[in-house]
Amino acid sequence: MNNRVLFVDDDTHALRGFERTMRRHFEVEVAPGPREGLELIGQQEEPFAAVVADMNMPGMHGIQFLQRVERTAPQSVRLMLTGHPDMATAMKAVNDGHIFRFLTKPCPPGVLKKALDDAIDLFHTRQTERELLENTFRGSISVLTDVLAVSNPIAFGRSQRVHRLVVQLYAAMQRAIGWEQEVAAMLSHLGCITVPSETLEKAIRGEHLYWEERRLLRRHPRVAYDLLAAIPRLEQVREIIRWQNASLDPKDEQEQDQDGPTKEAVADETEQPEPKKIPFASRVLNLAIDFDTLEASGLVRRDALDAILERKGQYDPEIVAALRRVMGEAGEAMAQAMFVKDLRTGMVLSEGVTTRNGLLIVARGAEVTPALLEKLRSWVELDRVVEPLVVETTTKVKLAERD
Repeated sequence: MNNRVLFVDDDTHALRGFERTMRRHFEVEVAPGPREGLELIGQQEEPFAAVVADMNMPGMHGIQFLQRVERTAPQSVRLMLTGHPDMATAMKAVNDGHIFRFLTKPCPPGVLKKALDDAIDLFHTRQTERELLENTFRGSISVLTDVLAVSNPIAFGRSQRVHRLVVQLYAAMQRAIGWEQEVAAMLSHLGCITVPSETLEKAIRGEHLYWEERRLLRRHPRVAYDLLAAIPRLEQVREIIRWQNASLDPKDEQEQDQDGPTKEAVADETEQPEPKKIPFASRVLNLAIDFDTLEASGLVRRDALDAILERKGQYDPEIVAALRRVMGEAGEAMAQAMFVKDLRTGMVLSEGVTTRNGLLIVARGAEVTPALLEKLRSWVELDRVVEPLVVETTTKVKLAERD
């Protein structure tokens, strides 16, 4: 059990006293000042269970130090010691430093030990709750993706393709991709469970849609936004998905059918934020989805990139530049026939997998995972899958070399 405590004080006599009285109960480390304390915290693979700081220290007072600790090691429970207590100081420490206990010097060993016992109990309670929440969270995401894979393989395959491109775009921009951005890409088409597969397939291929079909597609981000409301910690993910189809160009409107509703009626159904309010992650997702649509329509990657470049003002220039770099490092997509016995994890299916009666069970673009590979092998044994499958490969000539 983690019972590590860090004492930070510029008074070396006080530090020796803490070591002498508390080391029988806790794993004690000390730092002779705030800067040394922050340096020590930054070196730890596992956070301290509790951090105790003096109020009056040269260079950085205790409240500032504990604020820095909160940003660097938010799991650590923070306590403060001061030799000059007053109500204003205590209130500022609690409000600004978010401390757990405010103790006065000299602090009796029994009082200090009790405060540290409580702090460490709180630390472990938080850790347990965090692990439980993360396991619940991961399980919820897994269930949602499994539901999408079963209910709409086409949407699932597209979300996998979009997710891969989003990860590549962040890498090309040298931006760290957070779990929120990854989950948003993975669940970007969750709302398509309300869209017929035929409609979604037409949209992915870039074919003409009637206004009723376009209405269903326009609503799918909002459907996902509402479905995810019941899962905690997904507020940012929901916002990214909600605005994934929003264009930076306010004049960018989809063509309307002559027998469809008025443009005003369509606009009333579709939320459109001001361009500057569209989250950056939604802009990345928007470009990835549009590029995937262009490829699905039959364009090779170079032509799909050219089509994106021609859409002036619709996308964030930084993301477009990243797409050019990603495509410049990628080869043209090629197809290779392969039997299931020869598949390896990490391969990407260039075409969907169907049963012998024509039912689509795995969509184009799905990545071969251990679970999917096991399913495919089982279906082959039952003689339900049409072989060979088609796997994506790339040419050795980079796109940039074709300029």
